[in-house]
Amino acid sequence: MTSIQYHQQPIMIIGTTRHPKRILPSIHRLFQDEIHLQIPTPQQRLIIMKNLCTAFHHSVLTDEDILTLSSSAHAFIAADMARWCRLAEKNAIRSGSNTSKKKHEII
Repeated sequence: MTSIQYHQQPIMIIGTTRHPKRILPSIHRLFQDEIHLQIPTPQQRLIIMKNLCTAFHHSVLTDEDILTLSSSAHAFIAADMARWCRLAEKNAIRSGSNTSKKKHEII
């Protein structure tokens, strides 16, 4: 992150990457601060998956299924897992399954 002046107004630039070693050193030196976020631990992934699954009325997923899903999500972040849930819901709707009725929108 860095801030620069543009017409007397400060601007903050934020960049994200999953591959920080691929950033050119000359560009990397322009930024003042770095924030490193770690990928979720297996326990954190389980909590994330449980929270995502509570957004849906489902009758087919057991706690063991959710544990299996979270275990297979190594190196995935919450946004990736939320995308999984959205895709699963779309596929269920397309296939005519009514086991996934959404309570509210996952953003």
